[in-house]
Amino acid sequence: MLPPPAALAFLKAAKDVGYAPRMASFAKAFPFPGTVAQVAQVAPPNMIVTNEVWWSPAWPFRSMLTGATSAQVVKDYEVATGQQWVQTLGFSHAMVDVAAQTVARARAMTRDGLRDSLSRLKAQTVVGPLNFVGRNPIVNVCSTPAVGGQWIKNASGRWVLEVVDNTRSPFIPATAKLTVSS
Repeated sequence: MLPPPAALAFLKAAKDVGYAPRMASFAKAFPFPGTVAQVAQVAPPNMIVTNEVWWSPAWPFRSMLTGATSAQVVKDYEVATGQQWVQTLGFSHAMVDVAAQTVARARAMTRDGLRDSLSRLKAQTVVGPLNFVGRNPIVNVCSTPAVGGQWIKNASGRWVLEVVDNTRSPFIPATAKLTVSS
């Protein structure tokens, strides 16, 4: 898992020795459009940039707290900030959902009461249903779906993370097909 500076250094070094990868997927380096734009400047022409997608406007879930869909959260964010959405936006929204639902269901507003409420929580959020009940690997931790994505430059020159492989989570709709450049 290379962070953005290391991924950029790798691609620059690869270019210096004449290696031109056709595809790259650096989990830690590619979750943000700004990094992808930097990579595009040093990467070989037409290099395919892929990334796991943990959340996007395509997620078919709603916030229990606000009723907003993933697409609505993205639209509202972009209108309010003038910035492109990022995957962490969905999880920031989901944390507020989880906190509100934990507090609402707590038997007591104490540290133990809140901890116990979270351990019994099945929350509905924009990142999907979160189930803290039962046999999770760690207490009060749960998993969320992930799918395969590809960064594709749209007509306006903006890098957009599209869902291109939903094999393991078919309830997340694919938004594009993997584009393979020649």
